[in-house]
Amino acid sequence: NYDNNSEVDDEYFDHPGKNFQFKKLRLRIKNGTAGLYFGDTLIFSFNYNSQKDNTDNFYVSNLGTVEQFRNQGFAKKVIKEFLNFTRKEGKQNVILDVYKNNLVAISLYKSIGFKINIDYGDHYEMKYKL
Repeated sequence: NYDNNSEVDDEYFDHPGKNFQFKKLRLRIKNGTAGLYFGDTLIFSFNYNSQKDNTDNFYVSNLGTVEQFRNQGFAKKVIKEFLNFTRKEGKQNVILDVYKNNLVAISLYKSIGFKINIDYGDHYEMKYKL
């Protein structure tokens, strides 16, 4: 299972990024954290947890791309890979929160297939149905 104790290490994939040096990237999912690395440099990461409640949900939090690597498609690629992992685990949904003023993130999540599930006033809960 890909829960807080699960591990996927050194999963490589190609990225047709703007910069040719980023052809091979390493995705590491371990101990509740997913990270994308180029060599030893962390490019994008987030935390995940399937034990927040007793449902078939994965909760994702603290998503972030290092500033110099933004707008190159890394976040989208990693989130899609993570959705594949959670799908294999038989989960029903992936849930995250995002502040309403973070329009770039909202647009990214919607482009992947997340939908606004709950409006909390200053932020949304967004859900991806697997």
